[in-house]
Amino acid sequence: MQVQPWLTRLLSLQLVKTAELDPSRNYLAGFHPQGIMAPGAFVNLCTESTSFSSLFPGIRPHLIMLPFWFRVPFFREYLMMGGLVTSDKESIAHILNRKGGGNPAAIIIGGAQEALNARPGAYTLLLRNRKGFIKLALLHGAALVPMFSFGENDLFDQVENSPSSWLRWIQDKLQKTTSFSFPLFHGRGIFQYSFGFIPYRQPITTVGEPRPRLGGHRLQGKGPGLCAAGDMEMGPHGAHILDWETGTQADSPSTRQSGMRTVTEAQRTMVTAY
Repeated sequence: MQVQPWLTRLLSLQLVKTAELDPSRNYLAGFHPQGIMAPGAFVNLCTESTSFSSLFPGIRPHLIMLPFWFRVPFFREYLMMGGLVTSDKESIAHILNRKGGGNPAAIIIGGAQEALNARPGAYTLLLRNRKGFIKLALLHGAALVPMFSFGENDLFDQVENSPSSWLRWIQDKLQKTTSFSFPLFHGRGIFQYSFGFIPYRQPITTVGEPRPRLGGHRLQGKGPGLCAAGDMEMGPHGAHILDWETGTQADSPSTRQSGMRTVTEAQRTMVTAY
């Protein structure tokens, strides 16, 4: 899908290639964070604004979206033009089982609930109890590709909604009832920078790298017993990150070198969660 070049310049979007993707394989990408409206995921994976097909020839990504949006007339066709598919397991399985390879399915792991935590300068990710996508990758023999979009949360300010506030209580109730979240956010205006709904001029840099030891071989059977690390484990000395490849405790985020590239300590904490 082609979009106007001014959109890419407005958001200062950049897609960084950190590893090759084999076009003969299918992939399941876990995208972080959700942010407000997930512009990094949509523009990078559903349009050619950042030259995705040139960076990864033979790869056609598919972004996963709630089924509700595919029930809206004409908007459904617009979404399908960009390669978006519903979040039903059958739809994702169809992509991961396509012959010939080159079909990554990208899931925004945190989803609507994570959007309520999106605010500048902070990354609060929802990972615990959200490992179903790992099971899908194992069942269908797809390699996992963690993706992180730095700067995604810096595009809008959000009204303070701490977990103990009445606003957050109402937002959580609405999210559980409708499957949609309702963050109260604002950006800048056209002729002023204090209030509006245009995103702030903040750069977004999206990186990702496949984890070869996760996926690639089909899991026989669908019984219980699947154990996936990669979550934040709280212990007596704080939070530890478990390595998804080995299931063991990873090194401290302040000392471990990321496999993608050198990033700040806060960014490295998110990257090493995979």
